[in-house]
Amino acid sequence: MGYFDYTIRHTVGKGGRGTVYLAERIRRRPDSSPIDMNAPLSPPPLCAIKRMAHRPNNHTSLTRSPCANGQLWLNEARMLKILHHPHIIRLHESFQTPRFYYLVTEYAEGVPLS
Repeated sequence: MGYFDYTIRHTVGKGGRGTVYLAERIRRRPDSSPIDMNAPLSPPPLCAIKRMAHRPNNHTSLTRSPCANGQLWLNEARMLKILHHPHIIRLHESFQTPRFYYLVTEYAEGVPLS
C-alpha cells in the first residue's frame, strides 16, 4: 500500500511536526489476484494519515534537520507497531515519498486535544 491507496477527506489537525488527515482506503485488488491468507490485515476503510516533511518548514521547530524528522518518524512507527492497548491508536502501515514521511493509523473520533 502507499499514498495512492488513500483518498484524503479533510485535515484533522496540524502541529509542529506534521499534518493529520482523515482518509479513506481505496481497494485496488484486481478480481483475478489470489487472496493471500498469510498477508497482514488491511486497514479499515477510514483511517488517519500523519504526514511529516523530510525538512521541517519552520525555524522554531526542535527538529531542524531532515535526519531528525526521519528518526522521529521511524521511532514513532516502531513504538506504535509494538504497543497494543485500547487507549493507543494502532499503526496500519508507514511509508515515505521523496518529500514526506507517512504513518497510517486507525482513526479515533473525539474532541480535539488542543
